[in-house]
Amino acid sequence: MAKETKIHLKIDNKIQSFPEEILCLFFLQIKEYTEYVSVTSNNVEFIKMCLREAPGIGIDYDGEVTEEVLNTLSVLVPRKRLTVWLPYRCENTLWVKLPFADEKTAELVRKYAKFGIWLLSDYRSFYDVAERFKPDIIETDGTIKPMKNINSRYDMHTHSNNSHDSECKVSDMADTAKERGLCGFAVTDHCDIEYYETLDIKGVARGSVDDAVKMNSETNLTVLRGIEIGEATWHKNVAEQIIKEFDFDVVIGSVHAVKFDKYEMPYSQIDFAKMGKETAEKYLNQYFDDMLEMIEGCDFDILAHLTCPLRYINGKYGMGVDCKMYENKIKSILERIIERKIALEINSSCVYEGSRYCELMPERWIIQMYKDMGGYLVTTGSDAHLAKNSANDFDALYSILRELDFKNTYYYKSRCPIQCTIK
Repeated sequence: MAKETKIHLKIDNKIQSFPEEILCLFFLQIKEYTEYVSVTSNNVEFIKMCLREAPGIGIDYDGEVTEEVLNTLSVLVPRKRLTVWLPYRCENTLWVKLPFADEKTAELVRKYAKFGIWLLSDYRSFYDVAERFKPDIIETDGTIKPMKNINSRYDMHTHSNNSHDSECKVSDMADTAKERGLCGFAVTDHCDIEYYETLDIKGVARGSVDDAVKMNSETNLTVLRGIEIGEATWHKNVAEQIIKEFDFDVVIGSVHAVKFDKYEMPYSQIDFAKMGKETAEKYLNQYFDDMLEMIEGCDFDILAHLTCPLRYINGKYGMGVDCKMYENKIKSILERIIERKIALEINSSCVYEGSRYCELMPERWIIQMYKDMGGYLVTTGSDAHLAKNSANDFDALYSILRELDFKNTYYYKSRCPIQCTIK
């Protein structure tokens, strides 16, 4: 793959502790690929051995830097195949015993080799490093991204007449999406697993995928094949079979119904006024528990409308429940989606004139908490069931993302996140 894509492979210095027989196998495997591979080491003698076994291999030196060591390395390795790395003082490198990068050492390294800095995880550090040290290469944890698809917007959550609650044609959604400057949208019709015995959910998935494929061939927009799976934990094998059977670009995970005594119907059908505020608060607590269960055990790419019951509890019924009373559970949800690389949807469906719950889902303070925790995978979704609601209030949504210092949003293709730079 490295040879085909011209992506360079940097082998970690843990290779220095490999037993001899494994090292022999390693060098045997990479013999014809040395121009695409480099070995990381902090030991000059180990570097000499690597060069004897694989003369064309690149070297990434990450040991103590002195002019004597740099002189030795420059004799052993041509400059174009030698990178010398210095650690940048930050939370990721507090354990490092080597001296941290400074301007004087950086200047010395550049006399002998390409210069690398590691390990960055935020843009403030990135800009500081770029200005102070001017390195040739920077190692990051994946949070910092180069600019791609600048200002490209995608609505990753829309519904068509394949959903039980929409009569919208995919072609009409495409027309509105084009008018509003989108580069594409995902058709993510409802696949409510709790009804698999009474509804043809496979028919929904098939119709949704077929319509998206057809529309994709008829427009210059990117129309993505998606599905919104609700209550996957109720019948996990059914949800897994749906995902296996269809070639989705994106799978959205949702909780629309909660395992709560006498109220297991979708929360859009519940009269929360009759339930009462105290019981509604307990219901919302169980909602977050069900969401955590879904995150722990189900296969999906995007977590949809994290605070969705509030559109009814506080919106339709005006009960004034404070979502911050669940901060610890919400934090646990965010921790797990960050760990599992599941994207957080920023859903704008409640933001419109006259809305009694005129909030993004999740609310802004939750989006801020996600950012502060290191979360960066965000998608934008209107949850539109009507063409006129495509990309609902996206200008305001993107303005908020900029204010919160998000650099990118993402869309999904073949279930992989693709970056779009916000500028």
